Amino acid sequence: MLFVNRKLVRISTSLRPSSPRIILPPRKYIEIMNALFITLVLISLTIMLITSPAEAFPTMIAGVRSAIELSLKLLAIYAVWLSVLRMMEATGLDAKLSRLLRPVIRRLFKGESESAYSQISVNLSANMLGMGGVATPAGIRAMAAMQDGSDRITHNMALLIVINATSVQLVPTKVITTSPPSS
Repeated sequence: MLFVNRKLVRISTSLRPSSPRIILPPRKYIEIMNALFITLVLISLTIMLITSPAEAFPTMIAGVRSAIELSLKLLAIYAVWLSVLRMMEATGLDAKLSRLLRPVIRRLFKGESESAYSQISVNLSANMLGMGGVATPAGIRAMAAMQDGSDRITHNMALLIVINATSVQLVPTKVITTSPPSS
């Protein structure tokens, strides 16, 4: 089971053609998880205030600071990659990539619309080039284009999830940027 767009997806392991069902968790479970999370936070804060009250406030401030820094970094990264995606669409590069990858994509994702093929090709090519920030919005658009109106995930949608989860890359940018310099 996995969550897709806040929906619990139960993936069928059989080879039958029916697609897996999307099951929404009951509201009761969401409320229980919220209460559990709040309880854990309050217990942690209470223990921290009892054991070392002098360090409690600076620790909370440092946590807030790091959360804001992370949010701003992610906002900047997604703004850049979304603008790259828009430039690709404006220059027609996405259509060229779609034509280049079309034979493979048509064999893998049978019976989809041209807009779905285009978004899948942008998603897969961005993943292959190591640009995960571009791949995410294109993958979301591809999933929306592949939606058939039912409450079930289609075989093609599950296939796109699996391909994205495996992260096929020709240019491993994450490894390049995080590897230590050689001496």
